[in-house]
Amino acid sequence: MGASNTLLANTGRVYVPINSDGALSEEKGSKSYARSSITVTWNDGSARTATESGLGVLTGDATGTVDYALGIIRISPNVLPPAVRCSPWPPTLPPPPLPPPLPWPGAAWVPPTSPRAASALTWT
Repeated sequence: MGASNTLLANTGRVYVPINSDGALSEEKGSKSYARSSITVTWNDGSARTATESGLGVLTGDATGTVDYALGIIRISPNVLPPAVRCSPWPPTLPPPPLPPPLPWPGAAWVPPTSPRAASALTWT
């Protein structure tokens, strides 16, 4: 089964699956987990911790479940990190360098009007 952000198990919340290989995936990890062996820590400006109860349940700063045999943790933080503003894509690029002078009389190179536009060669 492929990874999905629509898995609504565990009281209808959206959980992020992480397997024992560290992949964000519902696919079986290469290692299984031992009971009461999992502590998840992260820092989103505050130190956060979720621990596994020995019964396959994560508690603390996140909720979730542990599938010991498959090596998969499904975790949902109680407090989501703040939104991050991303830069526009594609990024603003500098104009391309001008080519060397053309050897034909009256020929001119017309630079592109945007990074994805084509350049042109004209004769006058």
